[in-house]
Formats: sequence, structure tokens, C-alpha cells
Amino acid sequence: MATELTTRPVLDLQPSQSRNLTVAGNRPVDPSAMQVSYTVSLAGIRPIMRNEVSSAQAIDFKTTAYHMNRPVAPNETEDSTKMLEYLD
Repeated sequence: MATELTTRPVLDLQPSQSRNLTVAGNRPVDPSAMQVSYTVSLAGIRPIMRNEVSSAQAIDFKTTAYHMNRPVAPNETEDSTKMLEYLD
């Protein structure tokens, strides 16, 4: 058995002077930093999932272990109440 070595093309990661930064329509690409704040603010107003609970239903999260087939984590634990007592 002989091992055959083949050459692989190497990616040229160096900037080329002949390449221009353009997109479709020969519009120049702006090399300035992208402002992410506009895209992040849009993410907050998109719905993550459809709400299937009507507003008329009152849910007692202390007695209900599951809500919409998902476990409900308690907001208060014994440790947190002890910690809050120290702060008072």
C-alpha cells in the first residue's frame, strides 16, 4: 500500500490590490463599522412564540408545576428569602 499525496489549493488570505470591494450594481461597500444597535432593537419586538393562553385565565404559578407543558421555576426559594432577611 502506497500513500498518495495530493496538493490542495491554498486560500489566499492576503488582500489583493486588484479586488475592489463592490456589490451588485457597482455600489461601493462602506468600510466603516456596522451599527448593530438597530438590528438588536428589532429582535426585542418580534414574537418568540404564539401565546395560546387567553387573558381571562388566571394562572397560579405557585400551585401549577407546568405551564404550557413546560416546568415553571419558582421565583422565590428558601435561600433567597434568607438572603433578603439579611438585607433588611
